[in-house]
Amino acid sequence: MKKQDEARTMAGDAMIEELNTTKVVNNSVTAKYLGENVTKTLSAKEKLEKIREEQEANERRVGNFIIKTANETLRDAENISDPVSLYKNVWNEGELSVLFARSNVGKSILAVQIANEIAEQKKEKVLYIDFELNMKQFQMRYKSAETGRMYKFSDLFLRPEIDYSDATSDVDYIADIEAMCIHTGAKIVIVDNITWIASHLEKGQEAADLMMKLKVLKETQELSMLVIAHTPKRSQFATVELEDLGGSSMLGNFADSIFALGRMAEQENGRYLKQVKVRYGERIYHGGNVLTGDLIQDDYGYTHIRWAGVGNEKDLVTLHDKEKIKSEVIRMRKEGKKTREIAHLLPISKSQAANIIKENGGNNEQ
Repeated sequence: MKKQDEARTMAGDAMIEELNTTKVVNNSVTAKYLGENVTKTLSAKEKLEKIREEQEANERRVGNFIIKTANETLRDAENISDPVSLYKNVWNEGELSVLFARSNVGKSILAVQIANEIAEQKKEKVLYIDFELNMKQFQMRYKSAETGRMYKFSDLFLRPEIDYSDATSDVDYIADIEAMCIHTGAKIVIVDNITWIASHLEKGQEAADLMMKLKVLKETQELSMLVIAHTPKRSQFATVELEDLGGSSMLGNFADSIFALGRMAEQENGRYLKQVKVRYGERIYHGGNVLTGDLIQDDYGYTHIRWAGVGNEKDLVTLHDKEKIKSEVIRMRKEGKKTREIAHLLPISKSQAANIIKENGGNNEQ
């Protein structure tokens, strides 16, 4: 090691000698050792220090890793800006995030809303990959049924139309997304929904492979990514948990943040937003403090969720109205559900469910 240090010092001295004799033009030294066509106002000593830093970095590289101490990591991170919230502190710049919900709750509507608000307020291009709606369905969703007006989105909101005529089952949509990011310069990407780019997400390895590909794409292109996912059939009267995310647990493991959209039990258009995983910052919208709002369409054709306040998730998903409880018990019974299952889904006591069934002429098969 001592001989290596001596050799490096001798080489460094030789470089200083050469750099000191380099032709100076307008007090600038051509940075021969810092890359072609680069001119810096660095002294020979500063240039040598730069070279030594690069040599040391190369010596620390092992495969895909660069070995650092924890303190070096902290010092290096100081030079990186803190993440900025893209939407309501549930999705930050540089994150690979997941938004999920049950069917027909409005997750695609919220995803479009997020894209449009980022484009309008932050003046950044957003690439929205829509596998859910064709262009006519999209147009009808954002045309007012009352006034006939069509909503005007930000021109920074990009929605590529998918050409299915040449598509096959083995299309590499991730490669297409990367190419579109390069072509448009967009750094914010929303994919609706994830099952289109991987159909067997319940298989752990396939889910892991997909998330790793998305992670690599995010890092290499310096993107912020949001993917929309579903949840298997579950009771609408239960709280939303991470375990409700459809597919393998690998989706949750690889995501930087995850948030869910839920439906209120006693308000047809009532919706709430809950954070279920956070890696950066504070978990603001937890079960005791979910973001609440109404799903509406305004006179300009904008279908969106109008956020208005916060609430307790358990209260929001619980049926309090006796007539609504009775109606749900009867409906579930007609669907063939047993008393125990009905009591669990609502949730109410088994005896309460049994009494309602009995009062309405049904039998109490447990």
